[in-house]
Amino acid sequence: MVDATPQVLAINTVVWRRALAVWQQCGVAGPRAVARKSPKLLGYDWLNRSRLTNLRALQQWLPWEVSAAQAIECYGSYVVNAAVDKMVGRLLYLEQLGLLPLLVGNKPAAKREWRVQQGLSVSKKAAGKPVFISDGNVADLSSARFNSLVDSALSQQQQDDDGLVSSTSTSPSFEAFRRGRLLQLSA
Repeated sequence: MVDATPQVLAINTVVWRRALAVWQQCGVAGPRAVARKSPKLLGYDWLNRSRLTNLRALQQWLPWEVSAAQAIECYGSYVVNAAVDKMVGRLLYLEQLGLLPLLVGNKPAAKREWRVQQGLSVSKKAAGKPVFISDGNVADLSSARFNSLVDSALSQQQQDDDGLVSSTSTSPSFEAFRRGRLLQLSA
């Protein structure tokens, strides 16, 4: 049984029970904990093709190799809300540009780890900050903000490779990449 909250009370019993059953089949150890954390996730049909596609895309493309259970527990809102073509397209785009290693699940933790690796204390100012791309950036940012983040990451990557500052980016925007990719796939 799930704790009765206003969000859960508004959901059809069959729907939330099916969601819990799917989560259990996917290996979620604590489906009630997931439901408490995000009760609205109980209101979705987890057997819907788009949700299963999103779930599979997260498992396949996140570099830290998440299980179905981890994807539901940590990224359930992306599974139910994100447009799979946008999310997978952006992940393919990052892979094409060599930026997929910059994808992190937790930006603050990644930045702290980077500071430790650089031997920087909390009070010491870093000469340059690394650009990390979070899973939320991939799923939620507008096209303009996503392209700006990618340009920053490419600029940082070029600085690291060359030791020089470069302000130009020769990569196509995500939209141009997606259009070209879709044309290749349809041909």
